[in-house]
Amino acid sequence: MKKLILCIFVFCAAGLARAQEDSLNNLLLEAVALHDKGDYDGALRLYDQVIAKDPKRLLAWYEKSLTLLVSKRYEACIDLCKEVLGKFKEGDELDNIYVNYGSALDAAGKPEEAIMIYSQGIRKYNHYLLFFNRGITEFMNKKNTNAINDFQQTLLLKPLHASSHQYLSYAVYGQNKVASMMGLASFLVIESNTIRSDKNLKILQELFSSYAKKTGDNQVTISMSPHMLDLKDSNPDNFSIAEMTLALSSATDFNDTLKQFMTPADKMKKKLGIFADISTVEKKGFFTQFYVSFFRAMQDAGHLETAANLILARSNDDQVKQWLSSHEDKLKSFSQWLQEYKWTDKVVNK
Repeated sequence: MKKLILCIFVFCAAGLARAQEDSLNNLLLEAVALHDKGDYDGALRLYDQVIAKDPKRLLAWYEKSLTLLVSKRYEACIDLCKEVLGKFKEGDELDNIYVNYGSALDAAGKPEEAIMIYSQGIRKYNHYLLFFNRGITEFMNKKNTNAINDFQQTLLLKPLHASSHQYLSYAVYGQNKVASMMGLASFLVIESNTIRSDKNLKILQELFSSYAKKTGDNQVTISMSPHMLDLKDSNPDNFSIAEMTLALSSATDFNDTLKQFMTPADKMKKKLGIFADISTVEKKGFFTQFYVSFFRAMQDAGHLETAANLILARSNDDQVKQWLSSHEDKLKSFSQWLQEYKWTDKVVNK
């Protein structure tokens, strides 16, 4: 009889524990839903209820820190993240706590402290957002060399992270036009139809057109900077020859005869082909290994035409719109190829 009573007690206790667990999970889900609706005060009240009943539930602490961050209560978020890192020595959300901690510091006008927190997190966790967010803080504070390194590291961890392609291209914009163009083109094949795509397509087109300018009815002037003529530059990402080729290609864009036979996508495809044909002999720079290899593989797989049309998706060109609407099979094939492409296989110094 005693054994039966004990079994009934254990069963009831287990049932109560499951019921409490389900109740807390539902409360947490309700809080997240309130956050998503913009009811941050309501979400915070529910997070506090969950934490009061189960202080060891790290996910509730993380979600609360995120709500504080999104609702611009930066000092409260900073204090909470400090508390969490003091309470918890391990847990699945601690890497994200460092992300929120650094983001709150940066938003509160404390970039150096933010960089320090991101760096602490990076020493413990190989989380792509820690590298990316540190890179953003560095980029916004004119520490371009450090930012470039962090965006590169982010892409090695998460190659399809469109924002990293975007900001890496921004960071090298004044140093290496071809590297910047390859980054922007990569962004646009990953994220081809958003408001950010409008801006990045405009920048990419401006970079392409910067090499040549029509100066008369039948006259085009090609602009070449001194470094384009320095073929002895030992920089592993020296794209001088590619720049000269792009300059000549841009000049032909003004040819009225060629305009009758080449669509905007044809011209874009030609420029992507220039990226793919860059020599990689004895070149070990990140942009050569990461991006040139990407466009070469794309060319070998027969996807340059698809990529060119995707890049121009926000151009409002009727021919591009027509191509995109009538080639669903090629778009699906490219999407699958993009998901399966091994970006880091060619990168030696990972």
